[in-house]
Amino acid sequence: MSKFELFILPDQSRKYFNHIVKSYLGTYEVTNPELIGLFFRDARNTWITRQFNFAERFAWCAGFVYSMLKKSGKNLKYFPPAECVRAKSYIPESEGGLLKAKNVRLDTAKEGDIIVLKRGKNKYHVGTFVDYDNEFIFVRGGNQNNRVKVSKYPLERLVSIADYDTI
Repeated sequence: MSKFELFILPDQSRKYFNHIVKSYLGTYEVTNPELIGLFFRDARNTWITRQFNFAERFAWCAGFVYSMLKKSGKNLKYFPPAECVRAKSYIPESEGGLLKAKNVRLDTAKEGDIIVLKRGKNKYHVGTFVDYDNEFIFVRGGNQNNRVKVSKYPLERLVSIADYDTI
């Protein structure tokens, strides 16, 4: 660890992660394509940023999550670069995905856990868990109506939740 790296105690890591994610709330892809490009670069996918209008043409929810995990000190270098920007990759290994993390049930999920949702046939969305009620799951993430925000999704779209602390 270099003298400039931030050392975070394990019990503060989740709090720091949530703080980082919240700091991007309101970021809009149309007015911030350079920032969206940084998410892809953090996720080791610079080829995407060389495409015309990449921020509007490529789903960036997974790039956002990867970038936030990296900023909080999590190491996902075992992800092949192409998988860093695929939401489905954030399903825990025990559930058929690539993420080395413990799967948790909805009733034990905590703010900041990584959540994967179905959004159509063979299409997925990834973000961070905020809360849930009898009908909806509240998710904070990128590429939700083209921005970073909290959105609600029907419970039946839930695919998996990964425990942030075990990543």
